[in-house]
Amino acid sequence: MNIIVCEDDFGLDVFCFAKSAGWSVSGFLSPIEIKNFPAEYLGIMENYSPQAEDVFCIAIKDIKKRIAAADFLKRKNAKFAKIIHPTCEVSRLSEISQGVIIAPFCLVSAGAEIGEFAIIESHSQIGHNASAGAFSNIGSHCDLTGFCKVGDRCDIASGCALIPKVKIASDVKIKANSAIISSKRKPGTF
Repeated sequence: MNIIVCEDDFGLDVFCFAKSAGWSVSGFLSPIEIKNFPAEYLGIMENYSPQAEDVFCIAIKDIKKRIAAADFLKRKNAKFAKIIHPTCEVSRLSEISQGVIIAPFCLVSAGAEIGEFAIIESHSQIGHNASAGAFSNIGSHCDLTGFCKVGDRCDIASGCALIPKVKIASDVKIKANSAIISSKRKPGTF
């Protein structure tokens, strides 16, 4: 069974991405029953026992909650899907880890790496030899240019541009519509 783990309407967005990508969603796990969710409500994640055939997609934007969900399911030997919308251009020479969600109209260039459970939102690009770390959020309309390195658990808000070779430490938040022209070597909000 293909199962989305979510807590709000982002789960509905990911349901649509998944369907477009040919991943048929059978049910969803959530702390609340989401109105109009077009799949069976399976209850809360903590009460669900993964079956051998289950594959999960964690559609939770909050990074700490996404990490907690992934850790919980990993302890139960769960398997995870990669959801890549078919409008995306993803180089065969890139590396996409388990649990990644890539929304419509994104570009992932040659040599790019996307860490596990990262979310790349619509109209963003990960340039050649650039990387987005595990559990990071890359907002809509972001541009990580060539050789940029974004650490784990980063939150890059919509409309940001990082010039080539910029390095962002783990646990950094970048405010919307920022142009990042120098590396951020310590956690913080910029």
